Amino acid sequence: MSDRLEQLVRDAQQGRAAHAPDPDRMRRALPALAARRTRRRRAGLAGGAVLAVAVLVAAFLAWPGIGGAPTPVPIPGEVPPSASAEASAEASATPFIAPGLVPSYAPGWVPPGFRERDRAVVQDHLGIPGVRVIRTWNKPANGGEAPFIKVVTMPTADLEPGTPVTAGGVTGTYEGPRPDARAARLSWPADPRHSVLLYSNSVMSQADLLRIATSLRPDRDPIVQPLVIGWVPFEHDEYTYSYGGDSPTSWTAGVSLARSAEPTPDNVTVSLGPTASVSDGGKPVEVGGVEGRLVIDDGSRGGNPRQCLVLPQPGGRLLLTVCNYIAGVDGARMPEDQLLRVAGSVDTRMRATTDWLG
Repeated sequence: MSDRLEQLVRDAQQGRAAHAPDPDRMRRALPALAARRTRRRRAGLAGGAVLAVAVLVAAFLAWPGIGGAPTPVPIPGEVPPSASAEASAEASATPFIAPGLVPSYAPGWVPPGFRERDRAVVQDHLGIPGVRVIRTWNKPANGGEAPFIKVVTMPTADLEPGTPVTAGGVTGTYEGPRPDARAARLSWPADPRHSVLLYSNSVMSQADLLRIATSLRPDRDPIVQPLVIGWVPFEHDEYTYSYGGDSPTSWTAGVSLARSAEPTPDNVTVSLGPTASVSDGGKPVEVGGVEGRLVIDDGSRGGNPRQCLVLPQPGGRLLLTVCNYIAGVDGARMPEDQLLRVAGSVDTRMRATTDWLG
């Protein structure tokens, strides 16, 4: 697992190398990770980086304790919804709201300069069953790859392979950097059913990682699903959601749904933020009285082929982006009318708190 983990980190951090941390780019990628893994596995798409990123999500993000019927959560924010009344009414019978999660673990101490910037949750059907939670602390880069510390709550008490290390009467496992992977990880028991995986490209020593590990405490604030998708044209069994950014008022949030079996078009990724990671141009479209554009990204810029709908939100501050990953420009995809209906069903009111970004 460590090799796949290292590849994911290298891929995910690539865009931050030349400047201060770019949490928007990181977060926009997260909702698509589960769908990318599915696209690669089903359609055999080219590109090793895509596969590595997808596998990282499956192996890396998690949390157990899912069960029972989904229940609505409070809506603390006031970002206006973009859904049309007609589409929302038709689709509201089965909106996706993830079941409540047992809170994650977070460190009471990290080295000076690090700030938490990203939170994400993933459930899929690769690797350990359960839901994984990943929280990321960053600090500004002085050239090269941005420093990060990832704290991953795992749905198992089993620890990763490595050299046994003990602190405070508790034993974990440590693996230091190697010539082919400049990163270190510590797997640490959290409670009788869960472990925490610490992974960093800048905090390398056993002593520092152990100090982070021994400061771990359960965080009683749940990692709440930030947006709601009211309708999708398939039965899904995988989901991802994430949110974070630079400040409580500058954030990006996303939700991704996918079906792990055929056919290929059964995936959708929704994100809301100040920018859209979609190329310019496209065909004009209208959803619920809002004019947007439909863009086909063929993957020539290094990403996975996809079709995306971009819709400006009231107030002009945020963009709603709804994407469907496809098997090439001429490959199987979600019909356009269905993609428009998905976009019309999205409730863009921000449900997750962002005061931790302060």
